[in-house]
Amino acid sequence: SSRFGSKGFVCLVARMAIAPKTGGPFCGVHRWPHWPRAVAIACSVLLLTDSKAQEVVGNEATLQCGSDELTAWHRLRDRMREQIPKLSARLPFTLYRSDMTLLDHIQQDMGQLGISDALVSGAVLPNSSGASECAFGLLALRILLVLMQVAVLPSGAPRAALDLVPAVLALPWVHVLLSGWPVFTALAVLVRWTSPYTDKILVDAAGTHARAAFQAVAHLPTAGCDSAEIGALLKARGHIGRHWRHRDPAVAILADGVISVGSQALIERIIAGIDIEEMQSAVWGGTAGKCRWTEHPDSYLGGLVSEPLEEGQTLLEAMAACDRETACAGVTVGPDPDNPDVLRPSLRHGNPFLAASPSGEVSFARWCDTSTSSSATSFAETPAGRAPCPFPRVAGLLAITLRRLSAGNLRDFSPELVIDAQGLLVDWASGAGEVVGLEAWVTEWPLWELLGHLEQRLTLVTSYTTRTETLSQAPQPPWSSALQRALGFDDEAWRLATEELASLAAPTAVLSETSPEHEQASAKTRMPASLRKDVRCDSGARCAGEFFARLHLLLYGSGRLPLRDPIFPESDDNLAPVMMERGKALVDGVDYDWGKMIREETDRTEVPLDAYSRPEELDRLMPTGHPLQVDRRQLARFVLEVRSLIADKPIGRCLEWDQPFLLVRAFQGICRWFDIFSYSEPTPEEPRMGMPGRHEYPHGTRHYWGDLEYPDGLGIEPDTFDLIMCPFVFEHVSRPFFAMRNLVHVLKSGGYIIWAAPMFQQYHGSPHDYFRYTPKGAKALAEDAGLEVVKVYAPGDLALTSGVLMGMMLPYWTEAQALREVEPVYGEDSPRFPLNVFALFRKPPSKQNT
Repeated sequence: SSRFGSKGFVCLVARMAIAPKTGGPFCGVHRWPHWPRAVAIACSVLLLTDSKAQEVVGNEATLQCGSDELTAWHRLRDRMREQIPKLSARLPFTLYRSDMTLLDHIQQDMGQLGISDALVSGAVLPNSSGASECAFGLLALRILLVLMQVAVLPSGAPRAALDLVPAVLALPWVHVLLSGWPVFTALAVLVRWTSPYTDKILVDAAGTHARAAFQAVAHLPTAGCDSAEIGALLKARGHIGRHWRHRDPAVAILADGVISVGSQALIERIIAGIDIEEMQSAVWGGTAGKCRWTEHPDSYLGGLVSEPLEEGQTLLEAMAACDRETACAGVTVGPDPDNPDVLRPSLRHGNPFLAASPSGEVSFARWCDTSTSSSATSFAETPAGRAPCPFPRVAGLLAITLRRLSAGNLRDFSPELVIDAQGLLVDWASGAGEVVGLEAWVTEWPLWELLGHLEQRLTLVTSYTTRTETLSQAPQPPWSSALQRALGFDDEAWRLATEELASLAAPTAVLSETSPEHEQASAKTRMPASLRKDVRCDSGARCAGEFFARLHLLLYGSGRLPLRDPIFPESDDNLAPVMMERGKALVDGVDYDWGKMIREETDRTEVPLDAYSRPEELDRLMPTGHPLQVDRRQLARFVLEVRSLIADKPIGRCLEWDQPFLLVRAFQGICRWFDIFSYSEPTPEEPRMGMPGRHEYPHGTRHYWGDLEYPDGLGIEPDTFDLIMCPFVFEHVSRPFFAMRNLVHVLKSGGYIIWAAPMFQQYHGSPHDYFRYTPKGAKALAEDAGLEVVKVYAPGDLALTSGVLMGMMLPYWTEAQALREVEPVYGEDSPRFPLNVFALFRKPPSKQNT
């Protein structure tokens, strides 16, 4: 306590008492949902980053950076290069137990290097840092600790992030990028977590804690530079911001349409001011200042600013009119709708922005430099001491640098563009005063994300260098960069994947094929010896298939496949929660008053069924947090398909297993009452658990419980229901034919059963698992109980089924791939590899009803 004060003493006691250093999960999970352990790691970070808790003497400290210390610095760098990708891949504001181990190692390295806590926090400056590798390491360490701090103390996220900006501007970016320290990669992760433009879907998937952190940064004021932008910059900012924040920029789909990579690169060159002569630019002086205009043949700007201009106005007059409109992104010249032989200019908002024109239109985009002191101005007219806001040009320069490296050759690196970008930002910061950190952090221009991408690209490119090659002689192989783009990997993920694949071959690469060690290493990969001797395939297609088959064996044999358990994903699986964030759950808590919840849900969704588009309806029928998302998407599609067959008129009681999610969402206004059935199994200790029972709520909703497999197991009067929803139940029933007759007993004549069961799925006892069903088996089950088979749907093929069994969830597939039903092979009566079987059964109407 003498060193850290009362706060430090409490933190240390808390950590010693409630944060044991043993590995493994806590309460079966790897996250930190319990506040005591969150406090433990938070306090550990605070002791490193909170300058107020340190006794600092003076404003300088010695940073040990001699040859004797470099080994320790490199060890620290390796730890960080291993940890940063884990933070990058996981949900925002999320920590795992392993992070405490990392923190312990960092503290040990800091102690060995004599790094004071004040140095890490930025409370004092190193007196001999310069552009040394150790200064880069100190900044990377500081960013990492801030990341861990804001993960557990979200209210401090804005201030912790803003304080880093001056430190980042102070170091030479080119040297940092080539140093191997993951400075900008860590900074990009921090931006992804604490920027107002963070991915809201990821935040929602991360839970309540992340949403609280998001609220802390969402209330930051808008960047003054962004607010001052007018014309085409407004649209360019949104396009480029979304483009480079996407994990796969080459295939980014923007909110207002798809923009080609060529158009995106053109926009970046314009805002960077590079090769302007090649873009047929002209300059026009208008009433709002001197703005640059660029000509774009066969392109159009969407969205009329105002009514069409008067007939006979020239292009220059249209440009002058555009200058008087802040929201005007430019002018499009195209055929007059009333007279196609006449070309007329029109002022445009730019949404969509420079899209390909089907009618040969020509557009002129308006580009104006901005500063926070005036709405639109040229650099020459900016007040003394106040440079124009540099964010657009900085983003353009960094994006161009990154694109030039797309071929994977370090010879294409343009450090001068990075130097120009940093110089622009530093010059602006010198006159911007205290708002530097805030402005640079909250801008929509993706400055830090671009630097992170650039650092990852340089790391990837240099990873192809061998010991005998210089950096400029080691380009990324063409097949590698092409495959990377096709698979949608960013540079960091591709580097990790290729290094992992290289490590698979490493144990056997240096061994003689006749040595016992080689045979032992081969056995670990489970690759048959006969396959290792030769590859005999006669075409590129067959060799590619052979490559996949052998890679499949190699990855399974080494434990790298399957991706995840398709039903019970691990709690530290970063991607699974994101992929399950589809649709809304009916039940969000533990209040199982079904009558109350059904009334509330019905009130919330009191809209006509035809008010939703088909994609919206599919999303509404997707349960939140369910790992079997492909199965549930197929079920949603089938329910929508058969609803029109059932809902020709209002019906009475409807029953669904476990919770009335699908009934309320799909049959609102059709069913008069929504009932629920829950499974109750007898045990030796509780033999009465299997006995049927019921509870009736106000307004008529009933909750039944019992067992389908026993006589009178439902405990429900005959001819009660017009519709029974029974999806993914019968694989868990040991007497399916008897159970189906039990359902028919309580179904009204003319009533329907929506039924589903898997054909391919892993064993999952819930609590038991007995059968899988083919389409023909489902028909036999129904016909044995006297039901008519109205419709059968068996979607899936070998690719989908095998992929889902490996843990490939819904985002891996297009809608068509997930929902397509394959035509049976000639001579057969059903598809060969359906993932699931869905059926609509009908109880024949009685003669009296007829």
